[in-house]
Amino acid sequence: MRRWAPIAACLAALLFSGDAHAREPRIASDAFYVGARIDPGVALLAGWDLDVYLSRDRSWSLGPGLMLSVLGTGERAGMEQDLMISADILRLKVQVNEAGGEWRPYLMVGGGFSYVQLPEQTEDEVTFAELEKFTPMLTVGFGGDLFAGGSWGLAMLLATHFHLSGEERLPLAWAEVALGIRFGI
Repeated sequence: MRRWAPIAACLAALLFSGDAHAREPRIASDAFYVGARIDPGVALLAGWDLDVYLSRDRSWSLGPGLMLSVLGTGERAGMEQDLMISADILRLKVQVNEAGGEWRPYLMVGGGFSYVQLPEQTEDEVTFAELEKFTPMLTVGFGGDLFAGGSWGLAMLLATHFHLSGEERLPLAWAEVALGIRFGI
């Protein structure tokens, strides 16, 4: 056991030495979010995204993103949703300040699909049938990650999604605002 002590000490010194930037994520990071989907109505939102960094300074990243919204209220006639999933197959994020810093604000563009479940609804003697629908979507937005001297940080996101085709009972655009925690390697 004693013969491993110098090796363990050297490894610990390598892992925990240097400035804070050396311990920030360099390869990839995940974020888990909670927030709200806005329009139609307001709904509870939970989400996840993955950033795979294309440069060591985290100025460019690619990865998927997924947002799930439930328990909506205040929807317009025929638009009440039981469930909505917004899935970006690929998101490109570009950092907008000095690359490699602790504060990482970014612009984002992505593409994927949405899946929505609408129950049967009646309003003003008009009945809307139950609906389950997949539609293509485009996402634009901005956000920020704040890494405070380690491999984890706070994450903020404001995204707007646009249906590229679909059903008239689905909104053309809807927004999501979320806060979360990001951690990585």
